[in-house]
Amino acid sequence: MTLLKDRYGHKVKTLAELLKIISPFPREKKVIMCHGVFDVVHPGHLRHLMYAKSRADILIASITADIHIAKGELRPHVPEDLRSINLAAFEMIDYVLIDPNSEPLDTIKELKPDYFAKGYEYSSQVQPKTQKEIETLSVGAYASISHNFLKSFTACDALPALPPTPKTNNLPLFSLKSLRL
Repeated sequence: MTLLKDRYGHKVKTLAELLKIISPFPREKKVIMCHGVFDVVHPGHLRHLMYAKSRADILIASITADIHIAKGELRPHVPEDLRSINLAAFEMIDYVLIDPNSEPLDTIKELKPDYFAKGYEYSSQVQPKTQKEIETLSVGAYASISHNFLKSFTACDALPALPPTPKTNNLPLFSLKSLRL
């Protein structure tokens, strides 16, 4: 993990550091914020983050701190320090914040992102938690649901659809695990 921290740790910031970096609202560069657990990052997360980055100049991904994750007995699977570095390694993400709060409401109030992006799973009906996030956004900011992007993702030539299951090229699973990335 030290190698990862050395390479990508500069992108993991505190709230105070981010406030200095992004300047007060309204600002010249548009900021979009995504928030979640990001415990096991899957292709849907990547598509969501790519979409979010396409909507603004700066993408901040905030993650729920370990102490506030209540998704199951053995969660999170990946501790917050490693989750933050994992996200920082993605080129579309400019900054990562480990949110010390149980909900991102205070962080949204402080950062005042121009946009707040929620994934497609939240688009069929606004959940009470999401409604609180929307109400917390500053005037001029709005919640962006990336559902339409996901539906049209397969039609985009530049970004081909991901297969439903990873291709293994007939390699046994243990061989895939031993590959150096």
